[in-house]
Parts: sequence; C-alpha cells; structure tokens
Amino acid sequence: MFKWSKDLETGVPFIDAQHKMLLKTINILEEIVEDDGVDTVKMESVISFLIWYSNHHFSTEEECFFKARCPFHELNKRQHQSFIRMVEEAKERFFRLKESGGDLKGFALELKRELSEWLVGHILKVDMRVKDYDVSVCYAGPSRSSG
Repeated sequence: MFKWSKDLETGVPFIDAQHKMLLKTINILEEIVEDDGVDTVKMESVISFLIWYSNHHFSTEEECFFKARCPFHELNKRQHQSFIRMVEEAKERFFRLKESGGDLKGFALELKRELSEWLVGHILKVDMRVKDYDVSVCYAGPSRSSG
C-alpha cells in the first residue's frame, strides 16, 4: 500500500489533497488485485474516478502552474495529456476484458503499476517544480487565457 509522505507535497494544499485521492485509488487497485475475484463494480468506480481526476485535477493544477508563471506549465500539460490517453485506453480495455471474460486481475495489476509510476514520477519530477514560484496566486479565482 502506498502511504503519503511529505516528499510528495507540492506546497499547494488543494493539489496535494487531489494527489492523495489518486494515492487512495491506487491502494483500492491493490485491494482489488489481492482479492480472490475482481470486483467489477469497484473497477468501474476506479475508472470513473480516473476520468473525473484527469479532468478536474489537471485543470486546477494547470491553472495554478499558469498563474504562478511556472516555466514547466507546458511540460505539465503534455504529461497530463499523456495520462488522459492512458486512462482512455484503460477504460476501453477494461470494458473489452469485462465483456470477453478476460484477465481483469492482470489488468488491475498493470493499471496499478502505471498509476504508481505516474504518481511518483510526475509529482516528484514535474509538480514539485511549482514550489519554486509564487503559489499564493493559485488561490485567486480563475482568470486564465492560456489555452
């Protein structure tokens, strides 16, 4: 099971709270993998959360990077787009496997691995970069035109 640590904190509480939600989802995937059978309702909830997360979290985080004038804003956006593609592919694969009676446990294990790598790699290599800029602007209302 993943545990949150100070090493993963960006200094922006609402971003950190959303990252913790992703960590919790990874832990749910671990529970799914450890269970005898795969709970497809739980898996559908994980997929639904990942779709929500990739829309909501990424837009708020990108807004923060933009407002803080963090030069890693575009890199952050590109990596988010890659995550969104991964989630879309995972969704399609899950429903194909569910319908065909395929290896859902193997799918859950692979998705857990991909998300774990994302969580640690993206947060530590990209999201932490925002710490070096004025994150107080992240708390102001929306006013972006970054496209």
